[in-house]
Amino acid sequence: MYCKVKNNTAEVHTWCGQEIQAGQYYEIPETDIERWKNDAQVFEDVGNSNLIVNDGTKDFTNTVEGWNFLCGNELKTFDERTVVYQTSRPLSTIICFTSEGDDINDVTKVWGGQAMSIIHEIGNPMQQNIIVDFNVKENKTYIHEGYVLWRESNFDSICLEVIPTLTAYTPGTNTFFNLYAGFLIVPAAGDGQINVQPQDIRLVEIPLDPATGSRDTAFWNADYDEGSHQFYNITAAPMGNGVYNMFAAEYVLNRFVNKFLLLGNGFLMLQTAESTQIGHGMRLRMGLCTNAPDHVWRCSCCLTMHRAKTVSN
Repeated sequence: MYCKVKNNTAEVHTWCGQEIQAGQYYEIPETDIERWKNDAQVFEDVGNSNLIVNDGTKDFTNTVEGWNFLCGNELKTFDERTVVYQTSRPLSTIICFTSEGDDINDVTKVWGGQAMSIIHEIGNPMQQNIIVDFNVKENKTYIHEGYVLWRESNFDSICLEVIPTLTAYTPGTNTFFNLYAGFLIVPAAGDGQINVQPQDIRLVEIPLDPATGSRDTAFWNADYDEGSHQFYNITAAPMGNGVYNMFAAEYVLNRFVNKFLLLGNGFLMLQTAESTQIGHGMRLRMGLCTNAPDHVWRCSCCLTMHRAKTVSN
């Protein structure tokens, strides 16, 4: 069986003792296929698109199809017709439903964070927000679908968007940091105008696009130690081909729900066939906007998610 794999990350990685450069392919010897398909790290990285399987003519961007090809597991009916199974759930993740985030005081924790519900009382601000965090650096996490439940609404609206964790900075001269467009911290060549202390750095991961194997512009790289749960060796990627960004001011990275109008009492499933990965440092903001005249109403959300872990270790 002819099979190649591609390192779909921005760094050199080793699988089954074989070092593969970033973006490069490796042809697996037929005598070695069995070892590759039984390797836990290969299974995980095919599932999260760090490792792309290729049949000699095309990349399998669908991770399930790629894994099945690597394993030679073509599903067939009784009369030998091939069965095609497609799912938005990445390999090595589990489907789960939640109305709360994670406790970010411990990066190993799953759940125990902010509840996704808001009650508006008369006299509260007409715009109310809650921030929901997820620990995803050691727990790959994707949003799939959502549910919204509301009571006593009067053309009020709800938004659900992604914002970054912010990095604090101070003015400076001749530094290695600059501020771009008022919100993005980018590398400088010793002529920067702001200063960032190491303890204030908050990296925001820009996930790979599973369809193209590329990622949006990112200006920083870093290594991560799962033992200490800390980043180290933070380096600049001035060409924008890094993995992380630093944000100095609020910026909406993605808006899943935009001013969704609600009336009376209701329940709605926000259905899709797709999944979107949450990068490290990304935060969900659930916002309620109350329509005048002021009145009491309430709203809650539930997310369908795909996560590598659904309980804490």
